[in-house]
Amino acid sequence: IYYDTADNFEQAEQLINEQKKDLFSNEDVPLPGTAGQLLNKVVEKASKILQFYSQSSYVDNALLLLGKSLYYEKDYLKAMRKFQELVTTRPNSSFILESQLCIGKSQLRLRQFDAALKTLDYVRDEAVNKKESNIYEEAYLEEIKYRVITEDLDLAISLINEFLKVSTNS
Repeated sequence: IYYDTADNFEQAEQLINEQKKDLFSNEDVPLPGTAGQLLNKVVEKASKILQFYSQSSYVDNALLLLGKSLYYEKDYLKAMRKFQELVTTRPNSSFILESQLCIGKSQLRLRQFDAALKTLDYVRDEAVNKKESNIYEEAYLEEIKYRVITEDLDLAISLINEFLKVSTNS
């Protein structure tokens, strides 16, 4: 079940990422129909893993995939709950930092700006310390986009300069 779930999620995420245009764009891209169908399958199968195999080693993965699928489907509140469930029930998971990043992104979409900025700041610092480049890149980009939208350009520029000091991505 997990293999099919992960495979469906990878296919859906690839279709979604093909839709993205600009790195700093904050506009919602429409969910491709095929991706929506794949995400529905992920939600269904990940829920089965959680329901019927709650003691398996795939619970962390299932929670993360379920949360990300709900996020892509723009159900940010449910997505955030799944990420929080992973953080609280699986404290030794290797997905804690990624889940916290997703919590921050969900908080932004739910317009919980103060909480989101605190979460993203924490995740960014932790990811830099742990050299988790994908996570700190996303955390920086999310806050930079927020600062550009709110026209706090001085802070956006400051964040970009800070990001350039730690990033190894050309």
